[in-house]
Amino acid sequence: MGKSGRPPKVDHLKKSFIKDIDSARSLVTKIKSVAAINPNSRTPRIHVKHAQRVVELAFMGVVASWEDFLEQVLVRYLAGAKTDSGYQPILRMGATSGITHSYEVIMGDPKFNPYKNYIGFGSPNDVIDAAKLFLDHGQPFQNVMHPKIELLKNAVIIRNRTAHSSDKCISDFVGTAKKMLMQAKLRQSYRPADLLEAKAERGFGGSVKDREITYFEAFMEMYENLAKGIVP
Repeated sequence: MGKSGRPPKVDHLKKSFIKDIDSARSLVTKIKSVAAINPNSRTPRIHVKHAQRVVELAFMGVVASWEDFLEQVLVRYLAGAKTDSGYQPILRMGATSGITHSYEVIMGDPKFNPYKNYIGFGSPNDVIDAAKLFLDHGQPFQNVMHPKIELLKNAVIIRNRTAHSSDKCISDFVGTAKKMLMQAKLRQSYRPADLLEAKAERGFGGSVKDREITYFEAFMEMYENLAKGIVP
């Protein structure tokens, strides 16, 4: 972890996260190219249901990487990190002595061990609230994330449905999918991959709709743009 002295860096975190996004994109593209309902052919094929599961897991991985990115950037900003472009958020209480100290301050626990525990930024509102507490006006997290807060919440719901089959996760996902698709009903077996592979018609702006990209790609673009805003 970081030590007092030279401030930590953050740009490598952005590059690593965007690399994770690109890897997920590549995986989804490749798996869809070999997916087929009937796998019996000269060319090896993967059943559509298995391919859809890969899409869901790729999405889940990016959401997890996003949450880790937020945590790692915030603790470094609190320790006085500055981006390669020269951006440095204004700290409300002065810089911490290092990354480990940042964790202790955020958690209010001088014994907090980031090697054994994690902050847990599962809710985008939790990230913004933490940023407001330690950074002037919560910037850059507040102004970058707040306009996309509903989409970020939707992504968490989609991720949770991929990871769990509880009644709550199913109910939350169905409600979110109906809202995103503007449909009153969904078929009983509707899964996150069905939504992620659908054309992004709503929620991401006209430029996305005009390009006829999937919700998966729309989310990937959103995450990439948010990362570039948080680490400008």
